[in-house]
Amino acid sequence: MEIDHQTTVEAAAQNEKRVGILELRLETGVLREQRDFYTQTLELPLAEESAGQLTIRAGATRLVFAQAAQGKPTYHFAFDIPENKLPQAKEWLARRTPLLRRDGQEVFHFADWNADGVYFHDPAGNVVELIARHDLANAAPGPFAAGEILHASEIGLVVDDVAAQVEALAGALGLALYRSATAEFAAVGDEHRLLIVNHRGRPWWHDTPSWPYPLLASLSGREDREYRAQGYPFTVLLRGPH
Repeated sequence: MEIDHQTTVEAAAQNEKRVGILELRLETGVLREQRDFYTQTLELPLAEESAGQLTIRAGATRLVFAQAAQGKPTYHFAFDIPENKLPQAKEWLARRTPLLRRDGQEVFHFADWNADGVYFHDPAGNVVELIARHDLANAAPGPFAAGEILHASEIGLVVDDVAAQVEALAGALGLALYRSATAEFAAVGDEHRLLIVNHRGRPWWHDTPSWPYPLLASLSGREDREYRAQGYPFTVLLRGPH
């Protein structure tokens, strides 16, 4: 049987688009400021905008911000970048917004994950990360630019019992624990799509407390599944190929 090369290329491209977190829906108290920051400061494309909501395209991920009815929700999420581009990404980011520092450090190495990351606050106070995962074969040539943000790969879920939530996620979605865990912190999934289960009160950053704010995360998967957390305002969806 003759292989249609064009069809094969298109199928591979479609599979690549399904890697990671497909969509994040978050709330914000500063919708206009978020729009300006992500589209002008970070130079990411605006995909959609309507009254009270906007959608940013961050690589393969749709990042949706909706106007919060009250309060100022804050989250932690991360974007994957090419595994060889952390130094260039750090310089690119530092020209646009202050990097978060701890003990004079701006680049953070995660030995257990074989990854390096840099952090920043967006106007809503979210703790956002660019992370290079060295176990992934996604190195790219040339300088870093906004278009090299590959997709969102982490979203934080704030709970009161980390172990119980890890068990519930595994049962509902079939996602396994990633690497090691503690009573206050665990990651569920894989390098492309990680649910960061964080104990309420363990801050995302020293000036950013964690709290279970509303969110919806759609993750790539082999089949459609849905998890609505009991007692918490978050929903996690798995989306299989369609």
